[in-house]
Amino acid sequence: MRRVVVRCVVAWPLAIAACGTASSGTSGSSSADGGDGASTIAGDAAPGTDAPAEADAGGLVVIPLTACNPSVYAADMTIGGSQDFHLYLDTGSTTLAVAGLGCATCSAAGVETLYQPGTTAVDQKVAASAMYGAIDPSGWSGEIYEDWVGISAAPELARVNLVEISQQAQFLVGTCGPTGTPEGVIGFAGSTIETTGANGFFDQVVAGGKVADVFATRLCQTGGMLWLGGYDPAFTTAPPVYTPMAMAGFYTVDLTSIAVAGTTVAIPTGSYTATILDTGSSGSSVSPAAFSALNAAIAGSPAFSAIFGASASSFLSGNACVTLTQAKAQLDAALPPLTLTFGSSPGVSVQASATESYLLTHGGGEWCPAITSRAPDAAFAGIAAILGAPMLVSSVVIFDRANQRVGFAPHTPCP
Repeated sequence: MRRVVVRCVVAWPLAIAACGTASSGTSGSSSADGGDGASTIAGDAAPGTDAPAEADAGGLVVIPLTACNPSVYAADMTIGGSQDFHLYLDTGSTTLAVAGLGCATCSAAGVETLYQPGTTAVDQKVAASAMYGAIDPSGWSGEIYEDWVGISAAPELARVNLVEISQQAQFLVGTCGPTGTPEGVIGFAGSTIETTGANGFFDQVVAGGKVADVFATRLCQTGGMLWLGGYDPAFTTAPPVYTPMAMAGFYTVDLTSIAVAGTTVAIPTGSYTATILDTGSSGSSVSPAAFSALNAAIAGSPAFSAIFGASASSFLSGNACVTLTQAKAQLDAALPPLTLTFGSSPGVSVQASATESYLLTHGGGEWCPAITSRAPDAAFAGIAAILGAPMLVSSVVIFDRANQRVGFAPHTPCP
């Protein structure tokens, strides 16, 4: 689910339409406790990652991630055996869609590398489109091709029915590292929300027996890693804690409360009880009542008031970013962390520091709010809150689909 922050104004692009229509013509178990995948592959290190290309990932497929602005991440992928792309990593959608040759709106958005179906591609003769968002909606349309998708070290991980984007609107936005505009999206959600006629990359990798049905993320300010088949405990400082996961398309968990500065705030709101884990969202959101209570607790803490001064009370609810002199470590040492509690009987708790939960930065000492208020609505029934990429930075997050659970492990310091 693509959800974009523009100067701290959070838009809410849930996928409100995804369709495929046939056109004329024809065409030809395991746990998440680390390296239990069938293949041992190490991808090239991306800027900001701290794993060299030759690192032994313990039987995992390792995909470098590039940090993007706004605050999401792109996976470094190969399509057709040799064409390299930066694709938005989105656990809130399933389809892989890439800017195609001849897409004028893609080129106008700044995309320089365009997918050209080659000898390994098979045209499925199916048109597809998707829309993301109820506010400032964005989307794309194109044609479905079957082609190889992988990484530079292993370009043929799976045959995937992907979309060659021929037209896009407000979808390929922002910048990803030094490479510029992102060139598409790779979804990791369940098959029930995939675009008709397409399928999910990770589903195809698992079906091919390449890895176990579990993936994990480690997100940092300048990059990160995506593991297929488990996770690497060398990047954690303690074993993960797990909470049950509902996998009916979106990855949802029961986030029962968030505590900060002595205040505990309930997250479920009436009939809206689930929380989505969404790397494609550049911010997190909770109900207006929960946001008001969290904002008051954070803004009322002495350290927050001292650091943010006159803007303390309105910072989280406003549109403006502020420039601070303190470094990330200094802010985390001074400001109150969040404690997220998942489930009950018993529940598990995860701590997230200030700069890895309600504050985010793109460098230069400028800090912006990373959590906002969103009223639950019937268009997205059952969803009380979203934990977006700036909140998922706080842990190594393990999506253990085989065992229907999500793990959170404290991470080693980012580079």
